[in-house]
Amino acid sequence: MKRHIFLIMFIVLFLQFPVFPDNREDNIDVFIVLDKSLSMEDKIEAVSGYINTFIVDKIIIPGDMLYILDFYGKTEILINSTITDENHKTEIKNTIKKVKADGRFTDIGNALDGLSEIIPRYENNGRLKYMLLITDGKQEAPPESVYYSPDGSFNHRFLEHTRTIEKQGWKIQVLGIGNNTDAKAIAEKLSAAYSEVEAPADSSVEASEKLIKDMISETEDFLTVFSITSPPEIVYKGFFRKPYMLLTIETTNLETEKIVKLSSMYLNTETLSETDILETRKSIDFTENGIMEVQIPLIIPDSLEPGKVNGSLRIYYNSHDILTPSIIDIAFINKGILSRFILHFSAIGILLIFLIFLLLKNRSTAVLPVKKEGPGKEIAFYCYVDGNKLQELPFILGNLDKLYLNLSPAGFINFTKQKLATTKALLTAKGNMISMEVIDKSFIEGPKNVFDNILEKSFNFIKKNGKHLLIDFKRK
Repeated sequence: MKRHIFLIMFIVLFLQFPVFPDNREDNIDVFIVLDKSLSMEDKIEAVSGYINTFIVDKIIIPGDMLYILDFYGKTEILINSTITDENHKTEIKNTIKKVKADGRFTDIGNALDGLSEIIPRYENNGRLKYMLLITDGKQEAPPESVYYSPDGSFNHRFLEHTRTIEKQGWKIQVLGIGNNTDAKAIAEKLSAAYSEVEAPADSSVEASEKLIKDMISETEDFLTVFSITSPPEIVYKGFFRKPYMLLTIETTNLETEKIVKLSSMYLNTETLSETDILETRKSIDFTENGIMEVQIPLIIPDSLEPGKVNGSLRIYYNSHDILTPSIIDIAFINKGILSRFILHFSAIGILLIFLIFLLLKNRSTAVLPVKKEGPGKEIAFYCYVDGNKLQELPFILGNLDKLYLNLSPAGFINFTKQKLATTKALLTAKGNMISMEVIDKSFIEGPKNVFDNILEKSFNFIKKNGKHLLIDFKRK
């Protein structure tokens, strides 16, 4: 009797201090799945005190729905009610105080079955939903249970069932009492937030008080939710068209800064099984309530065929805080190399065409090798300037020979075998013809740069003073 009095005094004293200031106006649905198997006997009083002190008194407000399932080898509905006022809260707390840990076995799968049966009643009411699972033991289903396994492991039915709950978008939190429990494994299967408190050393009032404090400390952010509000979108960005996932996340009831750390993101499709597509671990900082868009770098495996992809995405964490839901249906277009880099290929193609054009243009102006046909194959010509022969002797060019035409500032023409500062054009013998390439276009009329077979033609060179020089090349 004294033990109960001391524990009640502690709870009353504890309530004098704000644990989680609640200024909510929108109502929520809270589901508690409570282990009441025999192993909880020395903890159940403290757990009941925690639920009453923290959940009922500090979290729940009138209009909220509270649903409590207690379980052992069987599952029973303890509370299923929408809170009306403080008197209603008192009635609920009195019911919770009466819970006894007196059941054989620990069938967590059956408890989740009981929870899933009521999901359709609440899934479309527009409220945020919270599930808190409290247990100190391992999965130990009775032989008649569909979740029974001789070694206590989670069977295929259990794993498939948890996926259904995950997709509901609830905030799921698992609270393990002691370290010899399946709570952590269950949290991983449910992609849930996980907390662990030490089991009480004894059944003393002090041990119970400490357990209540520890449980409240581990769940003080119970109302904080990071909700993925729309299907994830995969886009390709940057010069190298790297894949990124865009997530729109709404933060609700955030009291202090939180960091969600993504450790992996497993993609599962018809042709791809459980492949981590997260490029590197990603931390997301949340500092205020509201909506934010997060960009997450990915690695899409080469084995995934290009085209439309339908599958599911499961997110794992390296932090207490999580996103909800953590398993999401996903559909996107996997872009192959061609579709991802079509602009790059187009640019390269245009560049190649331009380079080929320049190459062909240069080839048309370049001196092509011409096979010499013997010493007799030479071209002799005279150069005339303004009707006057430049010199009496003809210029003689063998095949592939070159002469540079130079024009001095004073307007005098001469030819050399080397290029000079005053060189304006280049004469080249090609077989039985002579071509001229203009080196300085500003000294000749017209835009043409190369003149083939210039013999018997006249050209006007422009001097700096604006006058013209008429130059003729005539075969000897």
